[in-house]
Amino acid sequence: MRLTHIKLSGFKSFVETTDIAIPSNLVGVVGPNGCGKSNIIDAVRWVLGESKASELRGESMQDVIFNGSTNRKPAGRCSVELVFDNADGRLQGQWSSYTEISIKRVLTRDGSSSYFINNQNVRRKDVYDVFLGTGLGSRGYAIIGQGMINRIIEAKPEEMRVYLEEVAGVSRYKERRRETENRLSDTHENLQRVEDIESELDKQIDKLNVQSEVASKYNLLTSEAQKMEHVFWFLKEANALSEQVSIKDKLASSSTELEKLMSNIQNIELEVENKRLAYQSISDSLREVQGEFYEANNTVTKLEAESKHLTDAKVRLNDQNKQIEEKLKQWNDQVSFLESELNKISQEIISKKDLVEEKKKSEISLSAGLPELESIAHKSSKSKDVQRSEIGKQEQKIAIIRQKIQDLDRNKSRLSSKLESLKKEKTNLEIPQSDGSVQLEEQINTLKTKYKKFETEYFDLEESLASAATKVNDTRTQADEDLKVYSQNSAKLQALKNLQNEIQSKGALEAWLRKNNLSNSKRLWQDLHIEPGWEVALESVLRERLVGVEVENLDDVKQYLASKPPARFSFYKKCKEFTEIKNNNFVSLFSKLKVYDQDLKNSLSRWLDGVYVIENLDLFDAEILKLNVGENLVSKNGHIVDPTGVLLYAPENEQAGILARQQEIENLEKLVKALKLQSDQSHEKLEEYLGESKKFQNLLNESRTELTKLTNQIHGLEINLNTQKSKLEQALMMNERLDRELNEAQTQINEVEKSLVSHESNLENDEQVLTKLKDKFRELQNESAQKYDEYNVLMKKVQTVRSEIREANLIISSLETRKTELERNKGIATKQIESLTIEKERLNNDLLGFDEGACESALQEALGLREQKSKHLNEIKISLDNVAFELKATDENRLRISHQIDPLRETITKLQLSEQAARIQAQQFSEKLEEAQVDRAQLKNELTELSAEWGKVTWLQAQIGNRHKQIEALGAVNLAALEELEQAKERKLFLVKQIDDLQEAIDTLEEAINKIDAETRELLSDTFEQANSHFADMFPKLFGGGEAKLRMIGDQILSSGIEVMAHPPGKRNTSIHLLSGGEKALTAIALVFALFKLNPAPFCLLDEVDAPLDDANTERYADLVSEMSKDIQFVFISHNKIAMQMAHQLIGVTQQEQGVSRIVAVDIDSAVKLVDS
Repeated sequence: MRLTHIKLSGFKSFVETTDIAIPSNLVGVVGPNGCGKSNIIDAVRWVLGESKASELRGESMQDVIFNGSTNRKPAGRCSVELVFDNADGRLQGQWSSYTEISIKRVLTRDGSSSYFINNQNVRRKDVYDVFLGTGLGSRGYAIIGQGMINRIIEAKPEEMRVYLEEVAGVSRYKERRRETENRLSDTHENLQRVEDIESELDKQIDKLNVQSEVASKYNLLTSEAQKMEHVFWFLKEANALSEQVSIKDKLASSSTELEKLMSNIQNIELEVENKRLAYQSISDSLREVQGEFYEANNTVTKLEAESKHLTDAKVRLNDQNKQIEEKLKQWNDQVSFLESELNKISQEIISKKDLVEEKKKSEISLSAGLPELESIAHKSSKSKDVQRSEIGKQEQKIAIIRQKIQDLDRNKSRLSSKLESLKKEKTNLEIPQSDGSVQLEEQINTLKTKYKKFETEYFDLEESLASAATKVNDTRTQADEDLKVYSQNSAKLQALKNLQNEIQSKGALEAWLRKNNLSNSKRLWQDLHIEPGWEVALESVLRERLVGVEVENLDDVKQYLASKPPARFSFYKKCKEFTEIKNNNFVSLFSKLKVYDQDLKNSLSRWLDGVYVIENLDLFDAEILKLNVGENLVSKNGHIVDPTGVLLYAPENEQAGILARQQEIENLEKLVKALKLQSDQSHEKLEEYLGESKKFQNLLNESRTELTKLTNQIHGLEINLNTQKSKLEQALMMNERLDRELNEAQTQINEVEKSLVSHESNLENDEQVLTKLKDKFRELQNESAQKYDEYNVLMKKVQTVRSEIREANLIISSLETRKTELERNKGIATKQIESLTIEKERLNNDLLGFDEGACESALQEALGLREQKSKHLNEIKISLDNVAFELKATDENRLRISHQIDPLRETITKLQLSEQAARIQAQQFSEKLEEAQVDRAQLKNELTELSAEWGKVTWLQAQIGNRHKQIEALGAVNLAALEELEQAKERKLFLVKQIDDLQEAIDTLEEAINKIDAETRELLSDTFEQANSHFADMFPKLFGGGEAKLRMIGDQILSSGIEVMAHPPGKRNTSIHLLSGGEKALTAIALVFALFKLNPAPFCLLDEVDAPLDDANTERYADLVSEMSKDIQFVFISHNKIAMQMAHQLIGVTQQEQGVSRIVAVDIDSAVKLVDS
């Protein structure tokens, strides 16, 4: 990639369109100081995207536009274009297919900056990206301006690392990393915001979930409760109406029955009273006989109790004795049975123990042969496993060979298909003709010629437009300023007029004037014009006369004398004539006045007669000596002096200053008229210039449209031309590729066929080996099975004996436990026999102590007496019982009837209340149903479809109460929660997807950053080593010896600084800063050229880098540049003759016209003379 042209227009001193051709790899730019050579370097920096005005030796970016000279106007725009030859395709990206690349930048006075690549409008970043990693960046090493060579070598370690990064080409990585970090930071912020929103939304959803559940439950419960209430009211109404009818029937029946009972009870009460008297008489006789009977009965009872006690005790003792004898017999039988069982168990235990001993001996005998059989079986199994492993390996080997044969077959088929496809593709390949390219190039050249013509016109129009815009801006500024001044003075004039009118209309005097119809009368001050500065003096002398009103005749004033004014006021009459007596030593105050009415002038002359002005009041003591009688002096501030004293002036009312304001108002009115005229003229001029500017703008737009049209046409033709060339190149390359691939495919097929024959032979041999291995495996498998069968038979016998031993031991253990239990039971039985024997002896002793004879005779005597009393008592009782029965029956009948009356009355009362309650209840439920607008017929039909419980009032009442309790338990209910929840869930799904997308983006970006860092670290490390090596080689060439190296400061290469260590021949300096200016320059040149060796930029610009070098060092510098120009394109600016001689071409820059740079072609001798001059 080579720089072929630098085109400048309006850039700094290059006001005219200048095309600087760069025909070779070593071009020098020469010319006297101040002719604009360095502007070429600045132009290249600027078009590559430099945005710092200080780097371009200016204060602002507009400083790069030609600012005019003695004979030329300032330019309205500037442009710089670099043209590159990209035939080698070094430029990467979307522009790599172009053989010629044009980079252009345009700047206008209004600050609009545009970039173009091949006449396509692009961003500054696009231009920056084109040259990333080429050394042409804003911090690159390929453009070395004045003084920059020292800045490079004296740069801080961190700044030095930037040059290394540019050489390594990691600037594009850093740019990608910066963009990635920015995106990562933005993504993290977005993720944090979304997660915060999600967190708040989760809380809201949790809350809404609870609220929605409550709301759903509330709606369900409310609906159920409402329906149940309607059914409940309907049933209650029906029940109440039915109950009301039933109660009315019962009430009528009960009332009839009550009347009948009341009649019966009166007859029965009379009969009860008679029977009660008879019963009372018999009861008295019964009580006497009953007392005698009770006494005899007590005696019998006592004797019978004693006799029964003796009999019962004897029977009880005999029964106990029998029970003890039966228990003794049972326990003796138990002891005999236990002793028999103990003998049997002892014999059985001895027998089982003998059996166990025999089985143990048998188990030991059988177990002795197990280890040997087990060892033999294991060895046989191991041999079998080894053989199986060998078979597996052989089968795997055969499978691999078969797979290789299959792969080779497939590969052969694929290569054969590929061979046929390549032959077919080569047959179908068409190579286009190149005739159309010549015609397209001619069209492009024609359009480019036309484009240059329109471009020149466009630049002229831009200058005209810039000039017109300057006029418009200047005129607009002047018009705005004129309008501003006019507005300010107009506002001030209006304010003064308003103040004057307001002051005149204020105060207590104004009311008096209105009352006397004098408020609209003209005042004296309105006809007075005094020289500026003496307004206060005139006010001080005339005082209230100033606001006086003119009258035709003084007699007219008499009408106002009756109404006394609130302040001093005057009326005046004009004088026809007055002769003034002048004092020539002074200037009269009257002379300062301008009055156009002669009669008024006479009156003023009379009033101001003898009043003179004094400029300097400090000199009044000398001046008053010149005054005549009745004369006085007045100063500008209103103080009055006469030979007898000084009267100091001070404003007495709001009318003070009225003359000064009037004077200012008159002056402002004149000024405002003049300013209005001036502002109108400025705006007319502005409209004229705006029309002119609009005309140029329209012409410029038309020219720009034409240029764009031509650019698009050229670009389209260039694309077609490149497409045709590209198709031709691709066809030739395709033909060559097909020939190469045909040969390769045929060669590969031959190799595959050879490999197939070899693998098939190997497969046959390996299959024979596998057959033998399988036969051997079957033999070993049979032998192993036989050995394991023998081992398993013996093992089964041993296990059987061991099982029998375990069973015998379990039986012995069980028998011993049973024996222990029997012995314990025997001991218990023996103790019970001893206890029962002792109890039997005690009972026998108790039976011997009983005597029954005496008790029996006393009992018989008492029984006879009781029998006699009992017969008498029974006779009386029978009589009493008969009477009592009759009385009871009668009384019970009365009570029965009475008991029927009270409940019946209560029933009637209750029925009456119930009927009323049923009526009210039916009315209440009817009103509720009407209020709820319930359709009774529809509700009755729905009831037939519901379960039986819905027809039960108590069930409904319980359910309604339950529903209301549940509703109350819910508390406050958000009925809008369901809708809010759905909206929140939709938003939650959207946020979750956003978070997933953001997290995935973060992972991708972090992975990209890590990858960029790894690649950058590796690239920087390699570049540092290579740069160090080239620097160490380049330094001795420039210095004729010595050594130099780069040293890394820090552990992390991505953030480490780079320090330059240089030791010229014979020096051991500790720092680069100790070197001289020339040594620093040579060291910097060595470093820059070392970087170029590593990563050559498309070109290198050197601006007087040889200035600090002596002739010997300059020669070495020139030799090195000449050597490197074989691979690198150099454009250098120099005043040194030796440096000029190394150039292949020289470009001269002159300023024959002051302030305007031009290019001239020169040879070496001319250049030397030019520099000498």
